[in-house]
Amino acid sequence: MAVYRRPNRARYVLALLVLTSITLVTLDARGGTLGTVRSDARSVFDPITHATHSALAPIGNFLSGAADYGSLKKENQRLREQVAGMQSNASATAAAQAEAAAIMAQADLPFATNLPKVDAQVVGQNPENFDVSLEIDKGTSRGVAVGDPVVTQAGLVGTVASTTANGATVRVLTDPIFTVGVSMPGGVAAEATGVGPNSPLQVSGVDPATPVKAGMILDTSGVTLETFPPGIPVGKVTSVSTDAGALHDTVSLAPLINPNQLVVVSVLIYSGQTP
Repeated sequence: MAVYRRPNRARYVLALLVLTSITLVTLDARGGTLGTVRSDARSVFDPITHATHSALAPIGNFLSGAADYGSLKKENQRLREQVAGMQSNASATAAAQAEAAAIMAQADLPFATNLPKVDAQVVGQNPENFDVSLEIDKGTSRGVAVGDPVVTQAGLVGTVASTTANGATVRVLTDPIFTVGVSMPGGVAAEATGVGPNSPLQVSGVDPATPVKAGMILDTSGVTLETFPPGIPVGKVTSVSTDAGALHDTVSLAPLINPNQLVVVSVLIYSGQTP
């Protein structure tokens, strides 16, 4: 038995539209009442056209938005790269300004004013378990020699440990093998020794009668055969202690510089004193 199938509604509508179009074309070819028919047809199909347009509008907007999204994404990326470049330039400018300020600060040291000096940039650090050294960009071609004192405007940094033609290694004053003579209150000279990074220097063998107190700044003594000229600030006294049964005091001396924050240093051209 044959099964009746209802025509698909979409096909029916399509056939109706095709038939209407053929009719309109035929009437147009014959002349006559085409204007009236066309007007009536428009009246009939306008609601359908508007409904179809309304239904498809979101899809059109989505497709347009999708196309615009790609352009906006590219523009956003371009703007991000531009901002990143501006930030990088600003950072480079700030670094250059900081370096220039450091160099200007080194122009007039408040000590050792009678000694020639070479300003150098710190280009590297070599931290180890028990010592810290710095790499600078000036060497023997500029007159830098092993043993020369290295300073900043704040005070003593260390001494030149090794050199090349265009660079040098600086042993920082906190190094355990670093020693420097310091002038104690009352004109007494003593010796300060490094004990390691982030630790104060130790001045041992201090007479208990020496009037040294926390907060005092101790300078290099510059006594005979001393490898440092006199008057360079070495550190600030943080404590004075006496061990049980000891006959002398021990003074802790905090450096006035932070090796990790140095940008520019000055090498004093100084060979020490002769007997």
